[in-house]
Amino acid sequence: MNILVLYKNYFSRYKGTFRLGVLLSIITSVSAIIIPRISGKFVDSLIRDMSLEDLLRFCYLFGGVTIVSVVAGYYSNKIFVKLCTCIVFDVKKDLVDKFRNSDMFAIKRFTMSEVSQMSDRDSNFVISSILAISQNIITNTILIVFSVMILYSINFLVTVLFIGVSVIYILLYISFKRVMSEVNMQYLSAQTKYFKVYFEQFFDLEFIKNNALANLFNTYLFRAFEKFYIASMRTQKVNYSFNSLDKVCMTMAQLILFFFGGREVIRKNISVGEFTVLSTYFGLALASVRYFLSLGKTKRELDVSFDRLNSIYQLEKEENGSIEIEEIQNLEIVYSRSVLFQDESVGLKKINLIKGNIYLLKGGNGSGKTTLLNVISGLYKVRGLEYYINDIKSSEINMELSRKKNFAILEQFPRLIETSIKENIFLDLLPSESNEERFSALVKKFNLEDLCERTFERDFTNMSGGEIKKVAIVRTLLKNSEVILLDEPTASLDEYAKKVLLEILSKEKEGKIIVITSHDDDLVGISDEVIEM
Repeated sequence: MNILVLYKNYFSRYKGTFRLGVLLSIITSVSAIIIPRISGKFVDSLIRDMSLEDLLRFCYLFGGVTIVSVVAGYYSNKIFVKLCTCIVFDVKKDLVDKFRNSDMFAIKRFTMSEVSQMSDRDSNFVISSILAISQNIITNTILIVFSVMILYSINFLVTVLFIGVSVIYILLYISFKRVMSEVNMQYLSAQTKYFKVYFEQFFDLEFIKNNALANLFNTYLFRAFEKFYIASMRTQKVNYSFNSLDKVCMTMAQLILFFFGGREVIRKNISVGEFTVLSTYFGLALASVRYFLSLGKTKRELDVSFDRLNSIYQLEKEENGSIEIEEIQNLEIVYSRSVLFQDESVGLKKINLIKGNIYLLKGGNGSGKTTLLNVISGLYKVRGLEYYINDIKSSEINMELSRKKNFAILEQFPRLIETSIKENIFLDLLPSESNEERFSALVKKFNLEDLCERTFERDFTNMSGGEIKKVAIVRTLLKNSEVILLDEPTASLDEYAKKVLLEILSKEKEGKIIVITSHDDDLVGISDEVIEM
């Protein structure tokens, strides 16, 4: 992704609004150019015994131009805030979609703190910067051109002075450019690392508390902060040095302007009002020159943000075929452990799963049980592994649609969203009389009636792990899919709930393929085949 792609994909949607915002910005800039000129004329008229009628005319003119400037500035700012908010949302939505459509193995290269910073900080910075540049380049160009023209029309010497100061300022910027670029890049890198470690303090909170690792994680945080602090101080030192020299340069320019301008006033070559105008436009023009020089720093920061956003945009897309499976009859997986689980074992392993059976995947931690479930659901695409549904290669099948229609999946650590328990169970399942009946029956069997009456506005911190697992089990069973994948379903369940689950699975296995991962030996009794991993 680059600026051209951004304009094509996002900014073009708001072309008319963007142009209106730029037009209003131009009106604001023109007003800013006119006001000093009016003020200078006013001062000269006041010195020459201004009449009351002239005073009122100046007040009307000044007030009118100011009102136009304020109104145009208000609506211009409103438009650009609207554009920034909407376009940033469009970019973030596309980033979310990109993540959802990407290969799971590629996604796992990122931590959530990195993704959060990229999608939030970088998208906001890129869009707001481009909008500001698009607006400010035009307005600052107008300010420079008109300011120099006015300076030249009043006094040629001051115009030469402005050009000389601009050249000195450009040389000053060039001398600092490399080191400023270097320290700012180091600062951004250290900032990213610091925020990554900082967010880990929240994401890993349960792990930290369970293992009493507060001191260790504080050590990691302080190390990251120390590097960030050193980079911040170096950046402050370099930037302050540049800003100090910049201020010295500006002060010297003002002193020279005061001397030559004051001398011209004393010699009656220019009026007091014209000197006021010269001083104002000199400052405006120099500020615009400084703005154009600052674009170099902005561009380098944009390059960093673009690179980080591109790391998401360039994620490998998840392969998804076009064949739609109406009914699943059998599943077949052929793999070697060296391919799937990086095991040194040789030879091929073949798994056939057919309807009417319950399959139990057994094995120690890290043996690949959950990975194999994700392969069956089509979530993981593994090179060198052959996976067939109804004797059709999974790569040719629309697996996303199949997960919606043909698969019901219970994750090892189920996720509930912030809504009612009933909505958590139904999710996007269409309501029907049969669904409602099945829902009521399952809720009753798992003793969730009271829980379903409650609505949660925040996270489900006041629910036990067993309650969350039961809600997720009901959600999985309610879907009534042909293939049911259960990852450690009895973990966190009480004996009564486990008994109910085993009875339901044994009763409903006809016409279904049920695959379970578990260390629980009680599941062996209801399984038609135990597959050792």
